[in-house]
Amino acid sequence: MKLNTQELKNFEFGNATDVGCVRDVNEDYLGYFQVPNGHLFIVCDGMGGHLAGETASQLAVETFKDYFFKKHYDNPQKALFEATIEANRIIFQASQNIPQCAGMGTTLVATLIENNEVFYVHVGDSRLYYFENQTNTLHRITKDHSFVQQLVDNNVIKDHEMEFHPRKNEILQALGVKAVVEPDVCKLPILPANDDIMLLCSDGLNGMINDETIKNIIIQNEIHLIERTQKLIESAKKAGGTDNITAQLIKFYAQNREKTVIPSISTSTLAPTTASAIPNISVEKPVKEHQPKENQEFQQKKAFNAKKIIIPAVVLGIFLVFFVINFFQNKAETEKKQREKIAKFTADSLQRKNDSLVKIVKENLEKDAKDSLAKLEKTKQDKEDSLKDAKKDKIDNKKPIKAKK
Repeated sequence: MKLNTQELKNFEFGNATDVGCVRDVNEDYLGYFQVPNGHLFIVCDGMGGHLAGETASQLAVETFKDYFFKKHYDNPQKALFEATIEANRIIFQASQNIPQCAGMGTTLVATLIENNEVFYVHVGDSRLYYFENQTNTLHRITKDHSFVQQLVDNNVIKDHEMEFHPRKNEILQALGVKAVVEPDVCKLPILPANDDIMLLCSDGLNGMINDETIKNIIIQNEIHLIERTQKLIESAKKAGGTDNITAQLIKFYAQNREKTVIPSISTSTLAPTTASAIPNISVEKPVKEHQPKENQEFQQKKAFNAKKIIIPAVVLGIFLVFFVINFFQNKAETEKKQREKIAKFTADSLQRKNDSLVKIVKENLEKDAKDSLAKLEKTKQDKEDSLKDAKKDKIDNKKPIKAKK
């Protein structure tokens, strides 16, 4: 496990990354840099197999580092957007020109802290969480670019079902997979208050432990921030650790505001649990009206006739109730199947488009490789022919010339 921690002027941070319990290589990559604009934090989760995924995530972090070290940018949101576009271009070019890196890509979540303001950008399913200390609330700031997130947005599944869905690992965007990427950049920055905590993580963390568990760990003020990052990773490993796990925690202090400002929250918010308020409703029984006295025989006959009418009516009513319930259940099930079918069709269409793109890239790479090999062979042959000609000329020049009588 690689660890790092550092205390700064108005926030402290700790980070950690781990290969997990199943993978052989850690394709996650993280970074922290003090740049002209302030403080830059990045987490990337690479994909594409051995070497390729590891290369993609590292390229993304290094591109952001180089971009923000160049100068100070007056518009942080624009700078984050352009750095993401540049990272995508570099990774995509490498995947096209280097056979071992074909098809590689990476997710990205990055934050820039400047003048006590937090700007952020993300692509894929690596997440940014924000714990608001004053309200004891954990906010999930970013929204995953994933197939299951689309199902949640379309009300096909609930948010808590995302991590258990069989297609939870299918993402719809990543750096380097296509020539064009559409990153999500904050419109306005988050304004932190004292004791707020920010978390950047790869899905190896939130895919293993839920938001409630994450919150319960990061608010443990009795232990240092670096220990909390370690505890997050150990919890994810105990839950299975099926992927690489990376976490960066930033805790704010000495802030110049009393209340946190979060302009826009993309997804769910985990607030403290409270008891439901149940209204105290009393139901008053109806008063029975006074009936005139009647003889016993007439009362019995009346009761018997009433039973003959009431019992069939009750049976019919029960039948109708079951019929209506069954009708609406079937209707809801049919609508759910239709939504799932539409979602599956959409996802399959996206997958076919991705497969076609990968196929085209591979064909172009193979063609370029063959052309390069042919050119190399021709150059080699021309060189050999030139050497032969030069050698022949040298031999001819050495032949003795007979003098004329």
